[in-house]
Amino acid sequence: MSHTFHHNSRGKIRPQPRPGGGVINRNSTVGRQPRAKDKLIADVSSNQTIKQKTVNKSQSDLSKYLESTEVSPVKNHKEVFSDHNNAKPKSKPRKKATNNRLKSINKKKVSLTGLAATILVLTIYASVDTWSTNGNIKANYTENGVAGVSDSSGIDRDELEGKDETPPPSNYLETYEVSADLPRAIYVNSINVAARVLPMGVNSDNRIEAPINVFDAGWYKGSVKPGEIGAVFINAHASGQTRQGLFANLDRLSVGDEIILEKGDRTELTYRVLEVETVNLKDVDMKKVLIPKNNVLRGMNLMTCAGDWIQDSQTLDERVIVYTEQID
Repeated sequence: MSHTFHHNSRGKIRPQPRPGGGVINRNSTVGRQPRAKDKLIADVSSNQTIKQKTVNKSQSDLSKYLESTEVSPVKNHKEVFSDHNNAKPKSKPRKKATNNRLKSINKKKVSLTGLAATILVLTIYASVDTWSTNGNIKANYTENGVAGVSDSSGIDRDELEGKDETPPPSNYLETYEVSADLPRAIYVNSINVAARVLPMGVNSDNRIEAPINVFDAGWYKGSVKPGEIGAVFINAHASGQTRQGLFANLDRLSVGDEIILEKGDRTELTYRVLEVETVNLKDVDMKKVLIPKNNVLRGMNLMTCAGDWIQDSQTLDERVIVYTEQID
């Protein structure tokens, strides 16, 4: 089909009437496919409509939420600052944990302090007890019903020491009994010694007691028992007024000589001589005499008098001391 176009008076093309009436309108969409431009405009319009509906719905939901929720009235700045000043500070977990740790440490310190105080008290008690035993206990002991040659106790006991020179009966070692853990008899074959051992305390002048009979040996009760850690202390007289005593030849012992100490249960312990020394009376160190020599674990130390007679003191001016160690 052909179309006829005519120019108007201004030189523009204008449409001619179609056969059967009507004018051809290029802007009309009737009878033709929509153009891309028209479709884009329609899509934009549709999107705007959807967005407007969404906004309207959101505003409606917000209004409903505000109506259903109680909203506190806004406070002025004075009320806000007042609330801030009166508010209780929140506890800090880290600070609380630190405080708990400090409390735990303080408790441990208190426990350690208490333990140290207990140890100190026990140490003081042991020291006082030892001092009391060594310095203040008066002799007041009678051995277990033994007849014949026996030690005795009394106010003037120190004046009786070494005065009895009565020979013991032949069976006195067999009949003498003491507790199972105490020293009962001493044997030193190299100097021909075999004697019972009597318990000794401290005299009124704070000296360790010595036997009354010159043929007896004495065990100081302030020293350890046989077999215990420490040093057993045994003493005896070297002589009486007219005859030799049990330890007359103690200074003749040599390093390596053996001594046997028998307990109340008849158990025998063997000791070996480590050292023999003679010391002036004023230089005797009893602390040294009452501990084992050369840091050995278990020992036995013996002592007797020697030297010249001191009339005023009623004793000899030297002491022979023998240090031993337990070997069996």
